[in-house]
Amino acid sequence: MALPVRRVQLAQTQNNDMENVTSHKIAVVVFIREFCVLKQGPIQCEMPPKYRKDFCMLVLKLIQCPDLEFKDLVAIFTSGKFNILDNHFENFCNRLKQIYDEGINALMDCISDAVEKLMIDQETNQCIISKSSVLGLYLRRMMLYLDKLSFYQVTSVYKSFSRYYEKGRPGSLIRHLSKDKLDTTDGISDYPMKGEEKKLPPPIEIPRKKIVFDKDREFERCHWSRRQAELFTAQQAALLQSSEPRAMSPPRLQQTIGEIIRDNPDYADAHFLSYLNCLREREFCGAVDSLYGCFDRSAGCPKTVSANTSAADRNRGFRYASLNLAVLHAQFGHKDQALIALKEAMVMSQEAGDNLCLQQAAGWLQCISGIGHCPIPTPRTPRPSAHCAKHRAALAAQAYVQHAVSRKVTPSNLFNLLMKGDVIHCQHSMADLIQISLVNRAVLWALYGKTEMASICCQLLLNLNTAGEWESEAACLATCGTAQMLAIQGQRTSAAAVLQHARARAPRPPYCLLWMRTQHIITANYSLISGKWQEAEQAANQLASIDRWESQLIKAELHFMKGEPVYAITCLNDILDNCHSNEESQLFLTLRIRAMILAAQIENSCSGIHHVSSTNITRLNEALSMAVSSYLYYLAAVIEMHVANVQLQLGCMTNALTIVQRVLATIMAHGGPFDQGRAMLLYVKCRIASAPKTGERRNQVLTLCTDLLENVKLNFNRVEAFSRIKDVIYLQAQLYHEIGNIVERNKRALEYRQMDEQYPTKLTNSLLTCF
Repeated sequence: MALPVRRVQLAQTQNNDMENVTSHKIAVVVFIREFCVLKQGPIQCEMPPKYRKDFCMLVLKLIQCPDLEFKDLVAIFTSGKFNILDNHFENFCNRLKQIYDEGINALMDCISDAVEKLMIDQETNQCIISKSSVLGLYLRRMMLYLDKLSFYQVTSVYKSFSRYYEKGRPGSLIRHLSKDKLDTTDGISDYPMKGEEKKLPPPIEIPRKKIVFDKDREFERCHWSRRQAELFTAQQAALLQSSEPRAMSPPRLQQTIGEIIRDNPDYADAHFLSYLNCLREREFCGAVDSLYGCFDRSAGCPKTVSANTSAADRNRGFRYASLNLAVLHAQFGHKDQALIALKEAMVMSQEAGDNLCLQQAAGWLQCISGIGHCPIPTPRTPRPSAHCAKHRAALAAQAYVQHAVSRKVTPSNLFNLLMKGDVIHCQHSMADLIQISLVNRAVLWALYGKTEMASICCQLLLNLNTAGEWESEAACLATCGTAQMLAIQGQRTSAAAVLQHARARAPRPPYCLLWMRTQHIITANYSLISGKWQEAEQAANQLASIDRWESQLIKAELHFMKGEPVYAITCLNDILDNCHSNEESQLFLTLRIRAMILAAQIENSCSGIHHVSSTNITRLNEALSMAVSSYLYYLAAVIEMHVANVQLQLGCMTNALTIVQRVLATIMAHGGPFDQGRAMLLYVKCRIASAPKTGERRNQVLTLCTDLLENVKLNFNRVEAFSRIKDVIYLQAQLYHEIGNIVERNKRALEYRQMDEQYPTKLTNSLLTCF
């Protein structure tokens, strides 16, 4: 089972609001100024709304994005994605050329005019740009930072702008405008035409020596302001949590994070985003370095720790540092190291009275220790106290349900508790816990053998409106559960399509382990049923790295079906020894029962028809007692079918028929086509064995059995169980021979011969020895 969502709360970091006045920001200010001046002109009433709308969207993008080269900025203007007036673009280029030609005075006048004349019109006393708007705050901030610069720094800004303008070759960038006003003699092959798209080149890395020694280029260095970095990290962290495929690719994201850290070395959240990115690629060393870098910049920083700060608040960063370190080790399977870090986090949380950190640590402890099997949400920011109390109560209900399953609490009490938790979820709109509740219900229904109800819960979760947040562990579990239900019903193509959807949505760890596990199990089970031993062995070997004990069980069944009981018993003994040491886990309880069923089946097959060992009867009764006491209804029905098969071989035909009739409804209602076919086939064998020896009554029973066997063949055909189909055909031929229907007997004999040539099988006694 994959680990829960990996977002853990961070301490507050130092906020540095100081920004550099860069050439890109100057160009954006000029772009805003020329639009507003154009809007004041005589064509203000003729400006269509699409130009105003695209201007707002484009300026917002330019403010939020990192600094661009001038040619890249103009490439955006001329790409055709945004509607820009020709006059606006022409005035923008002319204004930049004027600043380049006239020097510092033109630069200062342009920015001061943008603030003074656009904010307040002296004649009408009406503002064109509101001071509290996005554009107003941006212009005022630029003017404020420019006023704080010394004369030498202003000179450096102008020199930086001159180099920025020269690199763009402005005379060749706007050929679609009037040729009388613009110089178009230079080449234009490097820039896109209108309607074409151009991918922005990767940012140019500036050598460290130039940053340190060339003071004239000081204002070319900062490409990411603090606010831009905060917006970027918040967006990418949200995408990694809710919709990972929509986030930037790992190499590109890591390159961008490096640029942010270069420009904002004390920004702790950038290091934490790097840690999350390393987890996507399972890069342990990079994740550790990034996490330590985050700790160094967040724990005990001066702005969050003051003289009035209590000791509990001062240690807050260290508590969450230990918790994050535990999550890191849990992601990579380092159980002992994770438990040590969790213990430290829980001790510090108890000393400080931090219930939220203690709750998160307890949830991860439950997940790491193997007791819980559903995701534990770990919010990055504290909730309000009232909401936090409700959240803890709802989460406690989910955790108690997972724990109570192993304590053999009645299903009605568990579902009643889940219903009470759902009331809290809906009242407070806890989308994460709603998903966990639905996946808990699906797991419980599947555990108790109610496959239809489990499928309904999975579909409800997948159709839940979570604002596009599909890529959660609960959603991935529901997708895998749906695929497994389809595979059980014989719809292998549909199951493969569902798994392909899960692969596209969750291509990386830890969520990819869920669909990979499901895919290997479906492939192995299908190969075992259809007699493809090599494919089954390959799927079992691939599953071993994800789920060792499920792989061992598949290998044991494979050895048994290949006629190698010794190897099968060896695999089963390993499983049973492991299950004895993990008796409290419900997951190992179901695994133990399945292993006991297979072990009894192997002993029954090897002991012979007339020398059935009493050991397998004892083992089946023990497994039945465990299943009934844990309310595993479907497993109990399967065990009773095996008991009926053993009793049929011992000659207790009436008892066998009674048992089959009692549990047949459960198998037919909740089992797949393969189990339904096996159950109906066993019912037919019991009816034949308990029928009168001779007479018309026996012929009626045999005729009825031949009709039932047609449905059995259809069920086996849905899952491509060809060896089982041959057994059914063989039995039909025997029944028609006894009835005296020679024509139908010959048809079945020919059909058997054709199938045997097409699907040869090694074992020939499965009809008599196996359920």
